[in-house]
Amino acid sequence: MYEACYLLDAGKLNRSSTWEALLDQERLLKYRGLRNGKTALQSLGAGVLLQLAAGEFLLRDKNALGPDTGKERCFAKLSYERESFPIPFLEVSEEQLAIRWPEIINNLLDRGEALLSYRGKSLSDKKDDWQNQFLNLSYRYNESGKPFFANLPLYFSLSHSGNMILCACSERELGADVQIETGQNWRSLTKRFFSEEERAYLGSLTDEAEAVSAFYRLWTRKEAYGKLTGEGLLNALNASMLEEGGEVVWKDGSFVMPDGKKYYFAVCTKAG
Repeated sequence: MYEACYLLDAGKLNRSSTWEALLDQERLLKYRGLRNGKTALQSLGAGVLLQLAAGEFLLRDKNALGPDTGKERCFAKLSYERESFPIPFLEVSEEQLAIRWPEIINNLLDRGEALLSYRGKSLSDKKDDWQNQFLNLSYRYNESGKPFFANLPLYFSLSHSGNMILCACSERELGADVQIETGQNWRSLTKRFFSEEERAYLGSLTDEAEAVSAFYRLWTRKEAYGKLTGEGLLNALNASMLEEGGEVVWKDGSFVMPDGKKYYFAVCTKAG
């Protein structure tokens, strides 16, 4: 089964033409309509990650992905120790994008990929003008507002917290969440959103650091599960996030950024 995850540091983004030129029309309009600077950059980053995810998926049957596509993706370098992540997480920088995107665009152009677009001009005349070439992605939404690619057999889930933007993709429906560890009173949240079984488990942990990690592991799972079902966090209130196996397959973990901030993530797909 095809599966890929991408992590982008929105703190390194800027409202430059290099990034904006890669957005599909729908994401570009959404991005330009946002006035809050941080929210706009998060939207920009999410749109770029969707482009990278879709481009890599389209090239999955080509040698362009490198000798070991399960461990290293073609659009960016691995930023952290591989053993720290159940699945590869990447940091995409503008420098890396400038190196890799022209190569991917040209590979897709050589294939005559119908999803490629160029704003206002013919692609064939502007093969090397990669900054204005993008995948013309379109979207559909279910009754709960959950988005899907309308023109690709690929599911995706987006999440952001702090400076981090997470994009997870799979050929099966999935949900993903990333959360920054904060100093808030997490115990109060357990009273509202956690099951009796989960509260008992957290209460049995005497080490505070272990309890905090366990809380965020369960919290990100709840958020991811709510995105998988498309019904949000409330749908996960009565579902235990402690169980392994069953109808959901989990991949989760944590990482620490160079600034010392710790993040937790969870990705879930339907089993079978």
